[in-house]
Amino acid sequence: TIVRPATVCGVSPRMRFELVANIFARDAITKSRITVHGGSQRRPGVHIDDLCELYVRLLTPEMTGVSRGQVFNAGAGNQTLLELAHVVQAVVEEEFGRPVEIVTSPSDDQRSYHVDSSKARDVLGWSPKKTVADAVRDICAAFRAGCFPDPEAARYVNVRVMKRRSESVAPPQT
Repeated sequence: TIVRPATVCGVSPRMRFELVANIFARDAITKSRITVHGGSQRRPGVHIDDLCELYVRLLTPEMTGVSRGQVFNAGAGNQTLLELAHVVQAVVEEEFGRPVEIVTSPSDDQRSYHVDSSKARDVLGWSPKKTVADAVRDICAAFRAGCFPDPEAARYVNVRVMKRRSESVAPPQT
């Protein structure tokens, strides 16, 4: 069984602040500003809790037989970057009681993605229950709890983590 998740959002044990909703939330909370490059590009999203629920569902014996050899998309919706920024802005303003500015800039990157998760619904009975707004509320709570003392740290960005790990591995002896 293959699961193709949309862009995951929400709090996780190894937080990822390079994913669009998460980075928008981080910047709204820490800088009171969200920078959107472009804005019309579409991004599908899925809350980490919903994705985990799907994985657990797939591990049950009754689903293992049904899903074997199949591919399932897992997403909760497809929004533009600007729509996502407005969702994040509304939640952070409500949670922290201060304004959040949205700044847009031109972008040459016009890649858009669209995910249809109807097969997961029809075959597995799975549909997401949480929204991007729920994920942003979770991120706000984690910030209030002091979970991210340095939200700009390299450990929150996969490319930086992988680069650091590759630099720590000694090259093979020839």
